[in-house]
Amino acid sequence: MKSPFKFLDAYTLADKDVFFGRTKETKTLYQYIHATSLVLFYGLSGTGKTSLVQCGLSERFDGPDWYPFFIRRGHDINQSVRDALKATLFTPPASDDLPTLVNTVFRYYFRPIYLIFDQFEELFTLKSSETEADELDDTTKKEQEKFFESLHALLADGDAPCKIILIMREEFIGQLYEYERIVPALFDFRLRVEPMNFRTVREVVDKTFNKFNITCESPAITDSIASSLLKGQATSQLAYLQVYMDRLWREAYEQQYGQLESTDLHPPVRITQATLSHTGDIGSVLQRYLYDQETAIQTSLQLPDEIIMQVLDYFVTTEGTKQPVAFQQDNELLLPKIDLKSIPTETVSACLLELEKARLIRRDDRFLELAHDSLAGIIDQKRTAEQRLLNNLIQSFKVNFEIYEKKGGFLNEQQVALYDQFREKLSLDDDDPMRHYIEASREENSREAETLRTTAENLRTTAETLQTSNRNLTRSLMAVISVIVIAVGLSIWSFILYQKSEKSLTQFKEERTKLLLLDAETFSASEDFQEALDNAREALKMNEENPAIQQKVREFEENLTKLNKKKNRTGL
Repeated sequence: MKSPFKFLDAYTLADKDVFFGRTKETKTLYQYIHATSLVLFYGLSGTGKTSLVQCGLSERFDGPDWYPFFIRRGHDINQSVRDALKATLFTPPASDDLPTLVNTVFRYYFRPIYLIFDQFEELFTLKSSETEADELDDTTKKEQEKFFESLHALLADGDAPCKIILIMREEFIGQLYEYERIVPALFDFRLRVEPMNFRTVREVVDKTFNKFNITCESPAITDSIASSLLKGQATSQLAYLQVYMDRLWREAYEQQYGQLESTDLHPPVRITQATLSHTGDIGSVLQRYLYDQETAIQTSLQLPDEIIMQVLDYFVTTEGTKQPVAFQQDNELLLPKIDLKSIPTETVSACLLELEKARLIRRDDRFLELAHDSLAGIIDQKRTAEQRLLNNLIQSFKVNFEIYEKKGGFLNEQQVALYDQFREKLSLDDDDPMRHYIEASREENSREAETLRTTAENLRTTAETLQTSNRNLTRSLMAVISVIVIAVGLSIWSFILYQKSEKSLTQFKEERTKLLLLDAETFSASEDFQEALDNAREALKMNEENPAIQQKVREFEENLTKLNKKKNRTGL
């Protein structure tokens, strides 16, 4: 019998009658999106951000009121948004820029365009490479720059009938600050989805049970479910609530009906305390489910241990978030673009199909991915230190190999040594291009080491020759130094004598100037201005730039002139 619960799937508009607990947030988001063209919508993983938009917000609109495009990053977010818009057009657009595309789609359908970028953190977590590979990391950086520049152009176009919602996990919001310089309004309207409190969780459980014809033997049952969700590992994880209620329903149904298939859409099911006890703790329900499915699939396909986890590990980034994997379909086979040389293609395909049936992974036309980030976190926790090292090593090799193919460059000795250490676990075939690249790096390192040894030997020989020459030069140099020291000593002594003579001359001039000025004042007092002027002029010769002496000379000249005029008048 199929469970009525969503498990790890997000709610859509079709689920509007069973979507509870987010009325206030839905209303606020609806108000925000009508007040501005850009809303940043964020919260913890598992708080129901996608469901709130796909179901809660969608219910607020009539069909003609909006044209929503739910967009994921894919291989390149700029290409993904353009592909989504172009897919609705019957003729190629005049231009490929985002404002033109949006306006073209609007003219076709006369409905406001809503660009909803779900799991927007993928723009920062699904990098082309590790950060040490500057060339490839620059490709990711350019993708980010181009996206925000397109966003700015779209927002700057006042006539563009478009609204934008960025949905992302709050721990990655810090990645956006760098791009506020391009889109200044990036943080102006932001809405956080808060974790549900006890009252809200209780409301969700009660209304959901009532909708699906589920009863409890006592009110304490729903209280226990709400309390369990708000403590321990499942805190703020709405995904856990859906999984837990799904497990409860299946347990209660089996207790009441066994393997019988009910003809009712929602057959009456009763949850008892025994059902709770048998289902177990809500905080570990997802881990237990993953383990149960892993065991069941390995048993049914007769696979060795850890094969399922090896497959699932490819769907998780090194940061512990989920990562889409591109695939192709060949008849009944799913062919993902992952490197599992130790597992046959048919086995990998069978694993993926079983994991899809178990609702642990899902797919669209291009990508396979985990059903929820909560699963990615659990898988990441199961990784050993050696697995993390191997994952980083493989990623590092791939990145360097891509750089090598584009621009050249080899692995260093330490990276080759790491490959040698984990050679068996990396399992590279002899004809694998990566293996050839590693061996070419080994040869290049050997050549560089030999070149360094030769250079070092040449330097040693040169040093010995220079040492012999140095001893001969030292003797000659000592004699030269002695002469130089004597010459320098004489120069210093001469300089000291010169300084002393200069000082003495300066003192003499100062004393002589004082005497001349004193005599000049004496002659002036006796009205012998000619003698006073002669003494002042002689003092000025010793201190030509002294303004006080210059003033005295002018004063005596004026007095002498007045005296001569007086004498001339008396003679007349």
